[in-house]
Amino acid sequence: MGGGTIVDAKNTYPFSLWLAAGRVLNTMRNGEQVSPDLQREIGTQLAVGQLARDTQFANDINNALDVLTNVDVDKRAAAIDGLYKVGGNFAAGFTRPLDVLNKAVGFATGTDTAKDVRQAKGINTFTQTSTKYIDNIIEAFIDKTDVITGEELSVATRKGEVYDANPFARMFGLTIKPSKTATETVYSMADMAPWKASERTNIPAYDKIFNGMLAPMLETYTQDLLNDPKFEKANIKQKRGMLKKRLSDVKAMVRDSMDRGYAGYQGSVLNKATSLSRRFNKETRRQALRMMREDYGITGQLEDLSFRELELFMRYATYLKDVEDEVGKL
Repeated sequence: MGGGTIVDAKNTYPFSLWLAAGRVLNTMRNGEQVSPDLQREIGTQLAVGQLARDTQFANDINNALDVLTNVDVDKRAAAIDGLYKVGGNFAAGFTRPLDVLNKAVGFATGTDTAKDVRQAKGINTFTQTSTKYIDNIIEAFIDKTDVITGEELSVATRKGEVYDANPFARMFGLTIKPSKTATETVYSMADMAPWKASERTNIPAYDKIFNGMLAPMLETYTQDLLNDPKFEKANIKQKRGMLKKRLSDVKAMVRDSMDRGYAGYQGSVLNKATSLSRRFNKETRRQALRMMREDYGITGQLEDLSFRELELFMRYATYLKDVEDEVGKL
């Protein structure tokens, strides 16, 4: 049979955009590479919708599409969250004049603790970033919500909550900081940035638990350094070496504690996931996760998997690494 009518919707915006987007999503769903031609097609449709024709605009669209479609799942998710964060920061700029009032409300209600936006995913990244100057005001009326509050920030240089010591001083252009901990003092004496003490991996939930365990232990061991005459008399280079050695030792102790289960079930799972993430490269991880999805329907990233699923991942990843090593010998 034949003779049917063919309707070309290629440049009929926005219907043409949905057609092109559907093809991209279907290709990604099948785990296939999105071709440059298909990228250009959806880029063209976006340009039609924006009534834009300049080359730079088209290049920006194609670059963004390449990042979001043709990278491994980990990086794609991070890229999308990055876009949400950029958009949230832009939106937050309109409410920045309310920051002083927001801090004062947070100080009065005890809700002005620093948030760990890295743990937010998807639209929550946008929400938490865009409300950072008015979050305490909102929560004063609707109570704490996970969407706005998110996870509290955990750092290695200070035990417990991180917050503004005196938000009212900001009204007069002054920033009042809390008294230094032993860890912060030692980092200052060694002329090193305190933020470098915190663990920072590609699994934020692991970092929060790790830093929460690290802070009190590191405080004890850095206090020992302060009491050590050798540290006081040492030059900057020697101080740095002594501090780095102490930090390395304490972090090893924390990892061992997590491995033994002292951080609870969630901490043990995340510790194993982080260990596997370090053991295998990005491409091996991506292929192993894809094989698990195809063979067993197991979805998610390393930090989402259970112990049993992590064991399965390790078998797949080890097999892939062995194959890669054998090919490398040829």
